Amino acid sequence: MVDAPLPSCSPRGNQSRLVEQVTPSSPQYQDTLHQITDFFVAQGSSLAQAHQQAIQWIGQQVQTQASFLSYMDAFWVLMLISLSAIPLALTLRKVRLGGPAPMGH
Repeated sequence: MVDAPLPSCSPRGNQSRLVEQVTPSSPQYQDTLHQITDFFVAQGSSLAQAHQQAIQWIGQQVQTQASFLSYMDAFWVLMLISLSAIPLALTLRKVRLGGPAPMGH
C-alpha cells in the first residue's frame, strides 16, 4: 500500500509549497531575477521599475504554477472517484426496456 497523502486541491496549499522553494537567497532565484530584470530594462523600463516588474513576474509565475497543480490535483481526485465507481456500476442489475411493469402492491 502506498502512503501518499491525498492531494489538497487547494491553490493556497500548492502555492505555499512553491513559495518555500522561491527564496531570494538562492542562486536560481537571483539568476532568474537578473534575467527578467534585464528583459524589462530592454523593453524600456528603468532599472528600479524593471526590478519591481521582475519580482511581480516571479510571483505571478508561482501563482500560475500553483493553479496548474491544483487543477492536476482535482483531476487526480476525480479519477479516483471514477475508478471507485466502476465496481458499483458492475454490480447494478440489467433492466429490460419494453417489458411488463412490475406490480408493486
